[in-house]
Amino acid sequence: MAPRVSDKHKEERQAQILRAALACFGEKGCQKTTIRDICDRAGLSPGAVYSYFENKEAIIAAINAWCQQQNQAAFAAGAPLAEDGTPPDPRAAMRQTLRAFLLRCKDPTLRDMLRTDAMFLAESLSNPALMADYARMYEETILDHIVTAIREAQAAGTLAAEVDPRALAEVLFSIVQGLHTQLLINPQLDIDAYARTVERLVGETIWTDGEGPA
Repeated sequence: MAPRVSDKHKEERQAQILRAALACFGEKGCQKTTIRDICDRAGLSPGAVYSYFENKEAIIAAINAWCQQQNQAAFAAGAPLAEDGTPPDPRAAMRQTLRAFLLRCKDPTLRDMLRTDAMFLAESLSNPALMADYARMYEETILDHIVTAIREAQAAGTLAAEVDPRALAEVLFSIVQGLHTQLLINPQLDIDAYARTVERLVGETIWTDGEGPA
């Protein structure tokens, strides 16, 4: 009887495969990368890789799921509950969330993902299934959360009532996407300075004095 593999070992092996896939996708693109390429980069046999992922599409799906987890973590980091369980001030929560999305680009794993993500997006233009995944992730794990936060801030009177929640959400996320693109062009970009500038730019244009609904 084969020894039972622990859950921790499984998670580590899956992460090993996904890191290898990210590196391959970043170098060769999604279409040109083969399972053999991923096996060679991970230092594993095809049988070992196939025991965790049925095919390359399953690996891509797992990477997209990881991205969604990272997005959820950024929202959680930006808007933690107070000790008494009450939600944070809407203005502070939105600013913290935006900052969390920007500063997470310092994470080496996420930085490695940026090039692959750009290639995935290009691939999705001719891959309806991949584009559907992108659209769903964009709507459900990003825009919906931002729109909700904006409406809460408007209800609290801390954000101008005339602001279109959907349009503002799209603009705010475009700031994050813009940083991702710039980091591909200039990996040495000062992320802290970028985040400070964004906070000042956004913080001085859409907020009210906080003394009641606008």
